[in-house]
Amino acid sequence: MKTTFKCPHCQGVINPREYLILIIEYKSKRGLILLSPNPGDYHSIWDESFDQHVVRGEPVDFYCPICDAGLQSPASDKLVELDMITPGEKDGKALFSRILGEHATFVLDGDQIIPYGRDANRFENLNFSEGDSWW
Repeated sequence: MKTTFKCPHCQGVINPREYLILIIEYKSKRGLILLSPNPGDYHSIWDESFDQHVVRGEPVDFYCPICDAGLQSPASDKLVELDMITPGEKDGKALFSRILGEHATFVLDGDQIIPYGRDANRFENLNFSEGDSWW
């Protein structure tokens, strides 16, 4: 079953096919980025000219391609947050690092937090409890 990712602001679907489609911005340079919908798969596709403007290890901003809302997580300014719907399972959240080249993703479904990526342990001080107002 296909997991659907949505903008938490407009609820627009941002993965109509094989990839999540987002707007990425770094120092006023904007472009589209395609991300794998599979947690822990850090393959991405973007305009090669964007590579000339970004620096690995620095934060980039992500925006919804439908409503242009910023996708920075209320849980941490270091994470991007998306709504995640998987048929037959609880609705949840997918969060991933805004730091270019950092591999950290978290899937939250209300019952558990599943970390992915070699850098996920850098976020161990975050509180992903359901009681938080952002959940």
